Amino acid sequence: MTKTLEGKTMDKCTIYYEAWQIQCCGKPFRIGSKVKWTATIPENKKICNGMAIDFCEEHHIGETHRIAGTVTRIVAECCESPAKETDGQDCSMIYNELQSADGWESELADDETTKRSFSGYIVELKDVKVEPIEESKIKVVTEEDLFFKRGEFFMDYLLPEWTGLFHKVWIAMKIQEPQPTVRIFIDGRCVAFSVCDNPEVSGASNLMTAEQIADTKRWILLNKDILIDYWQMNIDTKEFLERIEGLEGQMNLCRKAYLEKMECRQNQTPKG
Repeated sequence: MTKTLEGKTMDKCTIYYEAWQIQCCGKPFRIGSKVKWTATIPENKKICNGMAIDFCEEHHIGETHRIAGTVTRIVAECCESPAKETDGQDCSMIYNELQSADGWESELADDETTKRSFSGYIVELKDVKVEPIEESKIKVVTEEDLFFKRGEFFMDYLLPEWTGLFHKVWIAMKIQEPQPTVRIFIDGRCVAFSVCDNPEVSGASNLMTAEQIADTKRWILLNKDILIDYWQMNIDTKEFLERIEGLEGQMNLCRKAYLEKMECRQNQTPKG
């Protein structure tokens, strides 16, 4: 059957359900469950464990489609690396077939030799009904929401003056985000970029121009190791700000002003 997004049916579809989404306020499901979810369409076709992702479950902000269907397959995705590694460079993806999902996969916890970061679920549905959500009914989020309603997931942001990008970027740490991610909010809609060698974009990317998306990916690649260090909590905010780079040297003036301010404060601190 030809897939369509205008309120028609699909024989099947594949949805990526991020771990934090279900851990926050999602409902457990299992093979055979009839589910009704909201979702977004990934900007780039993502392949996980040989399966092409049609939608990404989203029930906090920016969801664009309602999806109903019956669960036929559940696969947990996890990033695994040797315990001694701290930079994420030797991370490999592993996949476990499951009968049910609740957001907490104990078998994917760290052990003495291996570090694991549970990313989410790849879920296949059958007898699927897809309905687009009217633009006026798409949820939006304010900056106050990020600090208070959703503060458990987001930590801090950098202004355009620091990055050279067109908009402020939000960055979280590992305890708040299962994978290193940079988020941009435009008119209350979220655009998410993965922090890796080939950054992927999801969410309301239609609100960004191709140039803005390209610049954001370029900034992520420029600062990938630093962003991963911050996400893994290997460095504090002070070191993060001292090391972060901006496009076309944008960061240099900001860093200079920041370091001068910090030095001034240090010199004013009484010595005991």
